Amino acid sequence: MKKFLPLLLILAQSACAVQTGMSYGNSKKEMAKASRQRTGPVQPDEVNRALMPSLTVEMPKVDGRPIEPRFDLLVNGAPANQVFMAIVSGTRYSMVVHPSIKDAISINLKDVTVFEALDTIREMYGYEYKLQGTRILIQPLGLQTRVFQINYLMSQRKGRTEVRVTSGAISDSPGANQGAAGTPATSTGNGVGRAMESSKVTTTSDNDFWTDIGAAVRAIIGAEGGRNVVMSPQSGVVVVLAYPAELRSV
Repeated sequence: MKKFLPLLLILAQSACAVQTGMSYGNSKKEMAKASRQRTGPVQPDEVNRALMPSLTVEMPKVDGRPIEPRFDLLVNGAPANQVFMAIVSGTRYSMVVHPSIKDAISINLKDVTVFEALDTIREMYGYEYKLQGTRILIQPLGLQTRVFQINYLMSQRKGRTEVRVTSGAISDSPGANQGAAGTPATSTGNGVGRAMESSKVTTTSDNDFWTDIGAAVRAIIGAEGGRNVVMSPQSGVVVVLAYPAELRSV
């Protein structure tokens, strides 16, 4: 009897393990079945996207530009090309600096953005920049050419205005044919009517738009150092050769 007792214990444990495994498997199947009945059939991804479109979050913008991080900029006698590279470090912008830009820059700015720093350097040192997407191009100091389009007809306007003041008098002399000072007289009734021109005012205006524009542009940029202005009224184009600060004024 003692020999069969361990065998009986092993068989009992095996039966319990089989029964437990079957119970666990049945329970798992029942839970999956209940979950499918509760949630219903699975919808395709196309249906889910149509019912719930993707949410797009855009950063707020100021003057058409996204809000930029602010930083402090302190340099003393550093090369300009290195300063420009440091300004865009850690930002989403790329910087391209002309090889001739090597002058030293000293500047101390607090809590500024990329474009605030570039605008300050442009006003103080004259380095012009262009923004193309996320690329910033730094232009060297020197004469530059820019073409301006003007939507105005090639014409001249002339005008003339006259104002006359006359006075009249009646004379009792029936035989008089001329008034005083040689003024022709006109007979009316028993007397003679005389008309004298006492004053005359003439105003003449002559407007030439393109000539005025050319004179204004030349007054802004001057004529020294190779600066020049070319006007083309037929095509409505003004070509200006000047320095960047002067081109901004134009």
